[in-house]
Amino acid sequence: MKIKLFFLMLLTFTFLISCSNQKATKEPYSDIKLELIKEQKLDKGISYEIKLINNSNAVLKQNNVYVYYPIEKRENVYGNNPYKVEAEGNKLDIKPGEKVTLNVFMPLQGIQNQSNIETKKPVIQLKGYLDEVNNENRFSIGGDLHKD
Repeated sequence: MKIKLFFLMLLTFTFLISCSNQKATKEPYSDIKLELIKEQKLDKGISYEIKLINNSNAVLKQNNVYVYYPIEKRENVYGNNPYKVEAEGNKLDIKPGEKVTLNVFMPLQGIQNQSNIETKKPVIQLKGYLDEVNNENRFSIGGDLHKD
C-alpha cells in the first residue's frame, strides 16, 4: 500500500512540475499578413494585387516581396524557382497597423511551354527586418498566394 501511495505521489508531483502557466510565445512577424486582393489574367501574363498588412507591434523597416511559380520536381513535390518577380508599390518603415497595396505582373512568355512550372500555384515571399536592420531582426515569411 505504501508503494502505491508513493508512486501516486511521485506521478502527481511529476505532473505538477511538467505543467507551466507560461503561454507559448509567438514570433513578432506572425502578425504580418499578405493577402491576395485581385488576380487578373491578361494576354501576356497575370496581374496580382496584394495587400501587405502589418498587424505586429513592430515597424517593418525594410522588406522585399516576391512572387514566383514553383517548379514541380516530382509528382506533387514542388521546389523554389530562382525566377522571382518583385512587387511594386512597396515602401520602407511600414508602421504597426499600416496597410500597403502591392502589384505584381507575372509574364507568361517563355514559361508557358515548360510543363514543370506550376503557374496555377503562385507562391509569395516576404523578406525583411523588424524595427532595426540587423541579422537578429531579419525574418522571412511566405506561402501559397491562393489561400484555399
